Amino acid sequence: MATNLGPRQAKSGMERGFNSNFLRLLAGIILMVLTYAAAHGQRHFPTVESLWAYADAHNVSLILAETNIKTASVNTVQSQRNRLPTVSLNGGFTDNVLIQPTLIPNSLFNPAAPEGTFTEATFGRQYIYNASLNLQWNLVNAGDWFSVKAARNHEEIARLSLKESKNEVYEQIAKAYYTHFLADQILALGIENKATTDSILFIANQKWQEGQVSEIAVNSARISAVRSEKSLQTAMLNSKRALNTIKQLLGLGYADSLVLSHEIPADPPVASGDFAADPERDIAFARLNLARTNFQAAKASYWPVLSLVYQGNTQVAGDQLFDFKNANTLPQQYYGLRLSIPLLAGGSRNAQVARSKLDLASKTTLYESVTKQNELEDQNLMLDYQTSRDQYNKSKEILELYRSNDYHAGQKLREGVISLDERLRSYNDYVANQNEFFQSMSDFLIQQYRMQIRSKIL
Repeated sequence: MATNLGPRQAKSGMERGFNSNFLRLLAGIILMVLTYAAAHGQRHFPTVESLWAYADAHNVSLILAETNIKTASVNTVQSQRNRLPTVSLNGGFTDNVLIQPTLIPNSLFNPAAPEGTFTEATFGRQYIYNASLNLQWNLVNAGDWFSVKAARNHEEIARLSLKESKNEVYEQIAKAYYTHFLADQILALGIENKATTDSILFIANQKWQEGQVSEIAVNSARISAVRSEKSLQTAMLNSKRALNTIKQLLGLGYADSLVLSHEIPADPPVASGDFAADPERDIAFARLNLARTNFQAAKASYWPVLSLVYQGNTQVAGDQLFDFKNANTLPQQYYGLRLSIPLLAGGSRNAQVARSKLDLASKTTLYESVTKQNELEDQNLMLDYQTSRDQYNKSKEILELYRSNDYHAGQKLREGVISLDERLRSYNDYVANQNEFFQSMSDFLIQQYRMQIRSKIL
């Protein structure tokens, strides 16, 4: 359903001669732009979907969202590995430079020894080498289980956030793309308007020199010519700004050249209820699951923890440094089950349970609200799209009628049938309707790309 704002019917030789310089200037500008683009390389995007596809790999926001997913995935793996046994190997070396003597009662070795007499004795060896292997495995620990579940919830939220970011970036790209399209349509019609107003001004100057019209009529014609030139400059500016916005969203620089093909796409093949899942609703549901997991984890903090423990120690003692021939080796090892029952934590667990319960209630309310809003928004989107499409088609028909009236008014002016004031009134009515037409087109294009985004499975 492409819009065709083709050239006006053939003008007289006088008009063509008058506008030839302007057309040559415009052709020169276009040639310069094309030469600059060729020198810097071009990227051609035939549709808005092709812009979206390029943005998936180059838009900064989407790249950061992808990084967040990878980070969340790493956190999930880490939480799963936290459930594995912890094993540590320790080693140590001690140099007993001075071993403290110990007092031993003499009666211990000689019952006849006087009471209260002692003998100093030294126990131990100077160099001690220690090595130990420790293992602990939490067989039952609800906190670890819920940590894994929460990490998976965060990873799902990160994935859905990428979809939400895509929706936002796609809408920004589509808005800039159709703004550029609209500016090009206004520019094409603005060139036609400029030729028309220049022709009217040329005729007005002739009639004023012949004394047939007043200076007021000539000034009115000049005002129309200046306004058409102003509108043309505004359209050029809007086209460039929209193109720069697209470059920014695609991660391109000023020197990069884009070639965009424009057309109004066909009606999206969706009906009410056939839209893709809204990421906002899915994120609300994922956050509800996370809140439920946190609430369960808070209650599980009262549960005991059952662990399997093992420890093996080896001590080597000798009197010569690194001389193990006359050293003593003293091994030790044990294993067992350890049960930890949390009895009191200063009331912090009660507060955590209360907070997580409130958070779960708020996330439930939010999810229910978002679900209802999405259904209504989808219905309104269908209504807005259908209304804007009908309004646009009617505006296009009205514009063609105004175009026909303006063409015939131009002929009648050249034939001397109508006055210059009447000709200007006809042209001003045509220009006013152009504004209404482009407003209708803008409304339709907005609803069009919103429908495309909502019907797209991201």
